[in-house]
Amino acid sequence: MRSLILAFLTIMIFTPSAFTGDGMVKVKSAHDVKSTADKLEAVLMSKGMTIFTLIDHAMGAKKSRCDITTN
Repeated sequence: MRSLILAFLTIMIFTPSAFTGDGMVKVKSAHDVKSTADKLEAVLMSKGMTIFTLIDHAMGAKKSRCDITTN
């Protein structure tokens, strides 16, 4: 049991990804948001992935803003 704990601690200490960031990969795009999203969707679909839905956050924000002002 002691060797298992020691092995676990050794792995945690020497694995830098265990302590860095939130797991997100951030890449700056040379294109605008719509072009980037379209390119991402095309790549995902070409790899056989299914896009279930696209969320229009700007529309959601507008709806939310309207709901707040009317209440």
